[in-house]
Amino acid sequence: MKQIIKLEGLVLKTTDYKEEGVLATILTKNGINNSIIKGAKKMASGTRLLASPLTKLEFNATSTEGLNTLTEGIILDNYLSIKQNYNKITHAFPIIEKILTFAHQVTNNKTFYTFVNNIINMLKEDLDEFTILTLFEVKLTYLIGISPELKTCIRCGDTTNEGSFSIYQGGIICNKCNTLMPYDLNVEETKNLKLLYLIKLDKVNSEFIKIVKKDIKNINMVIDKHYEKHLDFKSKSKQVLRQMETK
Repeated sequence: MKQIIKLEGLVLKTTDYKEEGVLATILTKNGINNSIIKGAKKMASGTRLLASPLTKLEFNATSTEGLNTLTEGIILDNYLSIKQNYNKITHAFPIIEKILTFAHQVTNNKTFYTFVNNIINMLKEDLDEFTILTLFEVKLTYLIGISPELKTCIRCGDTTNEGSFSIYQGGIICNKCNTLMPYDLNVEETKNLKLLYLIKLDKVNSEFIKIVKKDIKNINMVIDKHYEKHLDFKSKSKQVLRQMETK
C-alpha cells in the first residue's frame, strides 16, 4: 500500500536512476530521505530543477516497500548566491560532505536539520566562508559525539577558563599543566576555539568573525586532525580546497 509523505528538505546529492531519473539524497527533519525523482534528467522536465544539489524543497513523496518516489515539489531556496560564487560553493562542498558522512550518527535529527539550514543561510551572507566552515565543523563535533573537552584540564581535572588544546588528549590543558605536556593550540587560539564551540549561531556577525579570524587557519587544521583521530575521517573536499588555495 502506498503511503504519501510530505516533507521539507535539503537536496545533498543525486545519482542516476534508470534512464531519465535520479535518486536524490535529501536531509530532512526526520533524517536522510532517499527519493526517486522521475524525469529529472530531461531538459524540459518540471522535476529537473528539484534534483539540483544544494536546493531546499517542500515535497510530497509516495513510499512503497521502503522506496520513496517524489511526486511533486516546490523550491523554497535554490541558493543561487552560493552556487554562483566560487568561494562560497567551494566552502559549501566540505559542509555537504560531512553532512552525508555523519548524518547517521546524529541522535536529534530535527536539531541537526535546523543547524544545517542556519549554516547554509550564513554562507549566503557577507561573512568569511572559511570561518563559517570552521564554525560548522567545530559545532558538529557535539552533534556526532566527539566534542572536545573544553571545561576541565585533561591532566589534573581542574575546571579552567584558560588553557591550551591538545589533539592527542582531546581537550584542554590548564596553564599549570601546559608546561608539562605538548599542545597544538596556544592559550589565545584555544580561547577562540571555545568561542566557536559555544557561540549561538544567531550571535555570529562580522565583529565575531574579526575576533576569531586571525587564528582560524590553525583551529581548522586542528579540528581536521580531531576528526581524523576520533573518526578516522579525512575530508576529500578539504584536500581539494587547500590545493586550490595554494595555486
